[in-house]
Amino acid sequence: MHLYLRSAERSRHIEGARHQPILGAPISIEWFRHPSVPNGFERYDWLGACERALRDTPSTDGLEGELFTRVGSARCRILWRRDDGQTPAIVETSLEER
Repeated sequence: MHLYLRSAERSRHIEGARHQPILGAPISIEWFRHPSVPNGFERYDWLGACERALRDTPSTDGLEGELFTRVGSARCRILWRRDDGQTPAIVETSLEER
């Protein structure tokens, strides 16, 4: 997780990305325990794109939720929750071809 938070791939998707503590990070440690990376995507690049989508979503009300966004003709599903009680953090991702 520390490697991702410092990665060049993340910086390409998140302007001003910087290292940060695990608690309060926008990615749950759960994602790293069971990474969900679609075929054809590099792990950190995929995660950076999903983090960008979570940051750009107009609403993350509640303690957990899901959002959907488009990746080409496919639909990306992102499950999130507030591990620290404040910051929405990605827990699981998937890509469904249409």
